[in-house]
Amino acid sequence: MQAFTVVGPGPVSSPVRRKTLAAPSEPPVITAGASTSSTSAWLSWQLPGPQFVNGLLLGYQVGLKELTDVVGEDSTEYELIHPKLMENTSVNVTGLQKYRRYEFVVRVLTQGNTRGEVLNSIWSVSVSLQTDEDVPEAPVNFSVAAVSSSSARLSWSSPLNSNGILLGYEMIGVSAAYILAENGDTVPLLQSSFVNSTFQFSELHNFADLSLLHPFCQYELRLQARTSKGLGSATWLVIKTQPSAPTISGRDLTATAYLHGGDVAVNVSWIPPRLSDRNAVISHYRVQYSPADKGGHPSPGSVTFSDLTTNQGQEASRSIEFVGLDGNRLYSFSLTACTELDNVRRCGPDLTVSVHTPDSIPDVAPVVRDVIPLSESSVDIEWDAPSDEATNGDLTTVTVYILYDKEGRNGDVAVTEEHTVAGNASSLRVSNLESGYQYEVMIQLSNNAGSGHLGPRFQFTTGKQMCSNEQNNCPQSRKCYRSIRGTDTCLTVAAQSAGDDSSNSQIIYIAAGVGGGILLIILVVVVLVRRSKSRGGGFNPDDTEVIVNDIPPVGHQPSAFGIPYGGQVAKSCNEVVNPLYEQCDEDETQFDMDEKL
Repeated sequence: MQAFTVVGPGPVSSPVRRKTLAAPSEPPVITAGASTSSTSAWLSWQLPGPQFVNGLLLGYQVGLKELTDVVGEDSTEYELIHPKLMENTSVNVTGLQKYRRYEFVVRVLTQGNTRGEVLNSIWSVSVSLQTDEDVPEAPVNFSVAAVSSSSARLSWSSPLNSNGILLGYEMIGVSAAYILAENGDTVPLLQSSFVNSTFQFSELHNFADLSLLHPFCQYELRLQARTSKGLGSATWLVIKTQPSAPTISGRDLTATAYLHGGDVAVNVSWIPPRLSDRNAVISHYRVQYSPADKGGHPSPGSVTFSDLTTNQGQEASRSIEFVGLDGNRLYSFSLTACTELDNVRRCGPDLTVSVHTPDSIPDVAPVVRDVIPLSESSVDIEWDAPSDEATNGDLTTVTVYILYDKEGRNGDVAVTEEHTVAGNASSLRVSNLESGYQYEVMIQLSNNAGSGHLGPRFQFTTGKQMCSNEQNNCPQSRKCYRSIRGTDTCLTVAAQSAGDDSSNSQIIYIAAGVGGGILLIILVVVVLVRRSKSRGGGFNPDDTEVIVNDIPPVGHQPSAFGIPYGGQVAKSCNEVVNPLYEQCDEDETQFDMDEKL
């Protein structure tokens, strides 16, 4: 620079050189880049030639954006990895997403003027880098698609971020437990093959079918996805299998029979099934019993139900008592364990046990069916044998009590005669009665346990009652007599001992011809005293005189020729079937023998 005056130019100053400032004309060049982990990458670059800087170098900026596989979805803007300028020509970028592709660019910044204006170059040519693989995130939507008492179908979705190439899934059984109650109480399932079992699935699967599970149990499972880096985060699931009927209804079922205050009782006891056999919470037990007939077969229609709630401990023994059963009977008891959930009842198989009850005194006494006159002073007393259920044991004896009055010095004295016959008898022959007088009969059954109660009184009056002419259908060799019940009887009387009203014994002969043979039967002499016509009132053993006579029952006496009475079938009244008495209908061709003889 030089100054001028009127005199002339002055000296020239020293030169000063200045360069014009502008934005860098060229960007940096990225020289290297690599992934350093699943979340970081390293990048380096270099400056362009000095002639391209065009100003004072301030530093560098690195930008990036994530790349996708979807066309048109990539961002057009780069995100700065650091707001401040970097002086170095390399950087380790962190905080990246796992197993993602990124595009990196770099630019240089300069100062454009003395006022500090910052000028930047354009972005460099980009470099694409992908972060490393890592273990995947947990699968999502892990749930139960369907479940039964022994199987389950599970489903899931792929992880939101697989963090690599998904190779498959692994599911592990963590725990298994029995469910004890609806409140969720459980107890471990011992020796379960499910625990620590590993199930492998390919990357294409999103479901699994589990089988061989136990009913009404709780299973816990863990599911993980796998990449080349290993198993990722886990997701957990608890499933509960549906209940089912118990496998067995109980253990150690026993039935004990005994006498309870004179009644026959049976106590049935058992131990509940093991947890592995219950398959649910047992809500109640059903106990039913069935008496068997004499052949040991169950009698239909005699079933009793008894529900027992299980408010006791699951392992506590159970028992129930049945009172009032028949004596000397074989009973079959069955036990059934039942569950009830959601108003659905499921019962296991029956568990049975049999027991024979002890004898007990008979429940009933037979009722006199008929009194058949054989003569003026002899009768056959017949009764219907009670059912086997009522006898409560094999009958040992049948006792027939005959009540009447005996004349004494100071008036009549009540007398009770006691006649004992075999337990299977259904009739008794009594002779030496007073003709035309009233008697009362009561019958009592006995077995090994004792004697039952006395049966109802039955009154009869001695003396033959002839049939009417219209009903007299007997042959000429026989006479027709009517029993107390009105049954017509044909009798053939061969001989009868003589005697007056004061005699106290008689011998009766009854004979009949069978094929021309003559059968002579001598019957037992029975000592009886007449009963007063006017006597009445009840049976009081304390003021009676007892006379005991043991008489074999009719139908069980030994007979001539070794043929027992009552053992033949007749076709007409002229054929003798029973030497004691016969019954004929009006046409005199069919014989109607008393069914108990």
